[in-house]
Amino acid sequence: NWSTHVPLIVRVPGLQKGKTESLVEFVDIYPTLCELCNLPFPKQLDGISFVPILKNLERKTKDKVYIQWEGGDNAVDRRYSYAEWMKGDVKKASMLFDHRIDGKENKNRVDEKKYKNKVESLSSFIRIKKSSLKK
Repeated sequence: NWSTHVPLIVRVPGLQKGKTESLVEFVDIYPTLCELCNLPFPKQLDGISFVPILKNLERKTKDKVYIQWEGGDNAVDRRYSYAEWMKGDVKKASMLFDHRIDGKENKNRVDEKKYKNKVESLSSFIRIKKSSLKK
């Protein structure tokens, strides 16, 4: 969902200027600041530092990210955005957008057979991520 995308502008003296398409999450900001300031990482942090991206704009740290919004859970990678809304263990609604052919997210492709494996993969990523957050 494009409404979950936000600009992230970071300026670090001595590191290169430029733009990257690397995926990061808000939870990555705290560990990044810890690394930049040479502070210890608290054990409860969920994110990972994106300093490697700041040092090399071609670098990638994550292949997909997790977002919670509008009562649902969203997994986004470089090509797809998949969201699902659960009630207990029952999936009430879901949607999948293929940004390669539908950059404006106009057609939900979740029920198209050719996307079945991608839906299962992203849904699994969401379940794993949510279970790790409960710990």
